Amino acid sequence: MSKELEEVSAGLIAQLSYSERGPQRNGVFALWLVVNTCTGILGNHSVQGKNQRKRVVALRKRLSSLSLPVPLRKAISVALHDLSPDSQGSASTALEQLVVSARETVNADCGKLIEAAAQRAATFNGQAQSADLPGKAAGQ
Repeated sequence: MSKELEEVSAGLIAQLSYSERGPQRNGVFALWLVVNTCTGILGNHSVQGKNQRKRVVALRKRLSSLSLPVPLRKAISVALHDLSPDSQGSASTALEQLVVSARETVNADCGKLIEAAAQRAATFNGQAQSADLPGKAAGQ
């Protein structure tokens, strides 16, 4: 999964270099942090329960020091809830929560990058779930 989201991470890093210092740049950095956390959760099936909770707590702690536009901060809060192992959400759902806020508060390019990440994560989730089905695993 990390290879599929590499382009998104590279695009966000490029956006960081073009952004002026302040809330917009912090917004791009926050989006990059969330994408990297989602990549780690998707790419490693052993990251479950306690380990996933630790990743989300560490991400929340790191994001708390950033000054972010209010709509983006709210969207990230919802996304973090979706990443929590206690919720029924997933990485793709968390990323989908960020698309509109990224587009409106940061810029359209970041919105497109986050949308691409959400689509790739949803595709990955679909492949992982179909591989878990008994009929699919046996080739039926």
